[in-house]
Amino acid sequence: MQKPVGQKLLNLNEAAGYLRLILLLMQNKSEFARAFYLPQANLTRSFLAYFWCLPAQLFMWSANLESFLVVNPDSNITKISFLIQANVFDAFVWIVSAITIAIAATLILKKPIFVPLIVSTNWFNLFVTYVFFIPTALVYFLPIAEDVGVLVKLITYLILIGLYFRLMRQVSGGNKPFAFALTLLNVVLGLFMTQLAFSTLYT
Repeated sequence: MQKPVGQKLLNLNEAAGYLRLILLLMQNKSEFARAFYLPQANLTRSFLAYFWCLPAQLFMWSANLESFLVVNPDSNITKISFLIQANVFDAFVWIVSAITIAIAATLILKKPIFVPLIVSTNWFNLFVTYVFFIPTALVYFLPIAEDVGVLVKLITYLILIGLYFRLMRQVSGGNKPFAFALTLLNVVLGLFMTQLAFSTLYT
């Protein structure tokens, strides 16, 4: 992982380095968790992961919109305005998630370690986005039955929840109860925000 000082805004080596750390930690290689406690693990720069997610997010939102318009052909939703709103909403979700993690870490752990937790979560979101992009693209481009597509996405989602628990357990120093609580909190928050997004954007 490269030192962030003096880097350009979006640095591929930086993103690749963090993804490598995420993958190692999800394999329970706890010795790599300390990387998120170093000064180089910059909180502000971790939110740049959002911009790396944009290509996949734009595709997935576009696919969702097309599916919606098939069954709602009289809708007045325009694609450009929809995508702008959807991605602003995604950015808002990242901020809410970070605040939630900070509050949870402060109240439960009573230790100032929320920066490593937020940094690792933000880069994990990059991993999640492109993992979820795969079944979305398969369903979009291949003649796959809708029920099969939904099942594949559900299985992918459940696997990612398990991997996030692993990551939080490693970054929090092996604290399983906290990792479980934080994972559950993020799942509930994610489901709530998804429901809010669909009720807001598809009107």
